[in-house]
Amino acid sequence: MNSEKKCIKVVSADGKQYYKSADPQYYNNYFKNNKKLIECDICGKTVTCQLYSHKRSKACIFAKQNLEIAELKKELIIFKNPL
Repeated sequence: MNSEKKCIKVVSADGKQYYKSADPQYYNNYFKNNKKLIECDICGKTVTCQLYSHKRSKACIFAKQNLEIAELKKELIIFKNPL
């Protein structure tokens, strides 16, 4: 039987206990294998992680504003030239 521990019990400075993986590369390997590419629905950029943070970035906010301006221009053209 393998007696090697998979987890280590850790006590934080405030006295709380939690378990941490004994393998130092565990989290890197886990996220490397489970990372998925996500496409932003606002600007169309491919993001590997943290889509919420990307949507708050300047580039995505400017793209959102440009889309809103384009929609307002279309509405204005339709309003000025009704059929």
